[in-house]
Amino acid sequence: MHFPIDLLIKAHGSEGHPWQPLLSRAAARESAQRRRRYRLDKADNIVVIGGMACGPKAAARARRCDPKARITIVEEGTNVSEATCGLPYHISGVIEKQRELVRRKPDFFRDVLDVDVLTQTRALSIDRRAHTLQLLHLETEQVSTLAYDRLVLATGSTPATLGLKETRLGGIFTLSKISDALAIRDLLAQDRTRKAVIVGAGLIGLEMAEAFVSRNLEVTVVETFDGYCPRSSTRKWLPMLPTTCRAKA
Repeated sequence: MHFPIDLLIKAHGSEGHPWQPLLSRAAARESAQRRRRYRLDKADNIVVIGGMACGPKAAARARRCDPKARITIVEEGTNVSEATCGLPYHISGVIEKQRELVRRKPDFFRDVLDVDVLTQTRALSIDRRAHTLQLLHLETEQVSTLAYDRLVLATGSTPATLGLKETRLGGIFTLSKISDALAIRDLLAQDRTRKAVIVGAGLIGLEMAEAFVSRNLEVTVVETFDGYCPRSSTRKWLPMLPTTCRAKA
């Protein structure tokens, strides 16, 4: 049976009772939950810019916290909830079908979570004073305005091209979306590529190295910082990487 915390405190007394530390923590948690619910009730219009990994998770969490809020995801691509961490495995062939990289369709967010999804829509600017976004709808090239009470920026990162993609040289790619992986797969399918250079020894870079080795390419990984995965928060396994990479190659 559940009793409200204030009733338990009144019934047993609040001074010197052995349950007092537990009750105090529970009361604090209840109070924090009430404050969070109040804040979300005030923010009834939540907009999330970015629909890949973080954005849909933020939208789903917002829906759990506030069933009444209006929530909108803005994504300039055609898909949402792409499993971008699986792109190297699609290139290697471990993940065979492209559809396995799309975890949720926009219809899922609309029908199950009651979250509006605007795909092929680019956020052009943010007016923080007016709490509005200027949006460009890529299919129609129309510009519209979207109001928000709370705004979540979940756009992810933009690969550094080092000016190479502007040189019109062939065989230069970035890897951040499914279309990038498909372009790399198309090049490898021509069976003329023998060597690959990967700029960046983070997790995706190392997974790409493994993917290229599995496709019988000679691979070189270039990294600015000292060592593998320089930005990883978990470093206990890093000393094993050089041995593992040499064994794979």
